[in-house]
Amino acid sequence: MAKKKPSGRNIPAAKRLSKKELNETRQRLLERRSVLLSGAKQEYTAVHAREKGLQGDSFDVAQEVADESVSRGILATAEEEVGQINAALERIDNGAYGLCEVCTQPIPKERLKIVPYATMCVKCKSELEGENGSALDSYNLGIIDDIEDDEAAEDET
Repeated sequence: MAKKKPSGRNIPAAKRLSKKELNETRQRLLERRSVLLSGAKQEYTAVHAREKGLQGDSFDVAQEVADESVSRGILATAEEEVGQINAALERIDNGAYGLCEVCTQPIPKERLKIVPYATMCVKCKSELEGENGSALDSYNLGIIDDIEDDEAAEDET
């Protein structure tokens, strides 16, 4: 069965993000992307400098290899987050931002403040992670219950 493409057309205005909120979110995403790209450039430069300078005793070389491994992990994480940010910016442009890609319902504003590139509401994200047997996304910062309560309150209105 094909996945429904989220569209904000049928969502009540009270649950949609305003143009001001979308512009503020766009700005936050662009700023975060800029910080990530700047940090990634520094890490990339450091990795290449270390690769050229591998010398010294075995402890020094081992430390350099460990540092390089950490740097490559940082670069991979930054690359993944930049991809998520770019996808969120695209969703803002096409009108699908803030809608769950699974159930097409609005993602609570509180969740989007924490994870501005979130693609799923808490309920769908929790169900998906339950199916996969993984822990909740670390970006949820332990406030899942509050967001779920907000979602339930929104559903009642």
